[in-house]
Amino acid sequence: MAGDLPVKALSMALAGCIAFLIGTTQPAYGMSVETIDLLDSPTVTNLAGEKITELTHGQQALIEIAGRDTTGKPQHFAVIVEVRDGNGFTESMTWQEGTVEPNGDFEMQFSWMPRQTCEFYQECEKREIRTFVLSSLTNPSALTSIYTTYGITLLGIPTDIPRLNQNYSVLLHDRTYNVTYSFHKGSGTITNVDVDREARTLALSVETRRDSQLVMDISKPLVDYSITRSTQESVELYVLVDGKDTPFTLLYDFDSIVTYVVNIDKGAKEVILGGRLPQNSAPA
Repeated sequence: MAGDLPVKALSMALAGCIAFLIGTTQPAYGMSVETIDLLDSPTVTNLAGEKITELTHGQQALIEIAGRDTTGKPQHFAVIVEVRDGNGFTESMTWQEGTVEPNGDFEMQFSWMPRQTCEFYQECEKREIRTFVLSSLTNPSALTSIYTTYGITLLGIPTDIPRLNQNYSVLLHDRTYNVTYSFHKGSGTITNVDVDREARTLALSVETRRDSQLVMDISKPLVDYSITRSTQESVELYVLVDGKDTPFTLLYDFDSIVTYVVNIDKGAKEVILGGRLPQNSAPA
């Protein structure tokens, strides 16, 4: 049995087990003996079965896993395979279940077609493959530690992609928060960031020397403090460029960063990122 892991459908036990495992390279807590021995780190091959370390964006490939029972008893198990991009973000997570005979060997293949999920980041072309084995998907315990294959390179990513190569640091309550950004296809600089928690805004003073696509990685704690203010109510996000409502894309919303993309014209002076409460809600 195989499939993509539907995160929302995971049991709490499975989610906790996976969260613990993917955050460490050590055996899971309480696992004194590995009852499945993975014979090697994941191997990536093309459809002809040839081992590869480079593949083209959109190319079909196979991830091969081989293991052995060490208990001398039949074992049911679930192999989890996670693909991470060069910035450590999970691109995909898939699984297969099986049963291995006493002291028997098994092999599994996972179909993989790499996606471009990190177009606004450095090291976008890098991939790493991580695998580990659980006892089941419904009542999971770890049967192995994590095995990782590094050095997989994704070719064919468009060269016309922005690199977040500029940074503005915001000092707030003795802590520093970063706004990493790029004026893609243009030119410009962020000269100041003003936090107004009462107004739920981050006001960015900018010098825009050419029409640009402004791509910004903003520290999530800074967004939570200034815009969403960790309220339980939904907050409508908006962007103003020189006082005018401007379409934008919220590309990523992770635990650590929020990524905004907004098109701005040459000569623009101010970009405001804000949040509005529903009209029938009281201020938080």
